[in-house]
Amino acid sequence: MKNPIQSILAKHRFRTFNCMYFDTYKTLAYQNVANDTQHPLYGVQKRIQAGRDRSGLWWMITAGNNSTKTKVVRSWLRRRLKTAFIEELKKRGFDRDGKLLDVKKRNLSPGDLVEDLVKIGKTPELKGSLKLHVLAPLITAKGEEVKTEAGKVVDALCSKLRAELASTSQPGQVQKPTKRSHGTERMHWGRLPERPPPAAMCT
Repeated sequence: MKNPIQSILAKHRFRTFNCMYFDTYKTLAYQNVANDTQHPLYGVQKRIQAGRDRSGLWWMITAGNNSTKTKVVRSWLRRRLKTAFIEELKKRGFDRDGKLLDVKKRNLSPGDLVEDLVKIGKTPELKGSLKLHVLAPLITAKGEEVKTEAGKVVDALCSKLRAELASTSQPGQVQKPTKRSHGTERMHWGRLPERPPPAAMCT
């Protein structure tokens, strides 16, 4: 099945991390356990997954030996990327779980994606599962570069919401189908088609 958000992410060449997105909900840290029916913790993990709330954005950050062999540094790298990602979520009106921030906490301008969706009665929410894997350049990268790359990920996640906004008809807009009816009359939404007056009856 086509994954449009992952297709967008694949076009970016991130320098400080790799990322993978799924439009379904997966506990990525233990997904190998949940997929292995012979694993001793298979039943426990399946129950945990079944009871978890399937809403918002599930995301995690990993760091391996390909970034650094020092455990303390790997922990610092995860925290650094985590802080940048949460900050970029908040800039776009979302909390750390990808859900809409309270109106008092949103610092957005009129015309922003989230505000436009709220205005038409929607409750925007990021969905799916995301994995960010730290790369070695994150050690020396400047803070602004890390935020910029994290922001590109959030923007890709917002692409589905952007499509939803674009497909929503504006209030008061009249839709006019191009096809004609069986006769010669053109149908218009919102009013009945005009019909000729009835012919006079013969006496």
